[in-house]
Amino acid sequence: MVKYSPSTLRTSKRSHLDISWEDWKRDAENAFNRLTCKAQKGQHGMVGFKLMYDQVPVQFIDKFLEWLQQQDITVVQLVREATILRIASQHHLSVAHTTNATLAARQKKRSQA
Repeated sequence: MVKYSPSTLRTSKRSHLDISWEDWKRDAENAFNRLTCKAQKGQHGMVGFKLMYDQVPVQFIDKFLEWLQQQDITVVQLVREATILRIASQHHLSVAHTTNATLAARQKKRSQA
């Protein structure tokens, strides 16, 4: 689906306005079918791929949501932590981050002292 990224389309002097729903849907279904075939060979229970928000043309959002329901596709939205931390750091001069609960508690105590 990378071929529907705006930057990729620009290289061929195209935009989302040049894409038909039928073409986009066909390519999405082909991508899922390829993954499903690979998953069935490996006996995996689920498949998926990364679809960036800008790879779905705005004019197809309603059709895309309907297609997701028809295909019984679950969407998992991943949020990049680095983006959140970068935004937070713009509002605070020092932002500390850790996934270690013990270290986080120590940092919290230091900042309150």
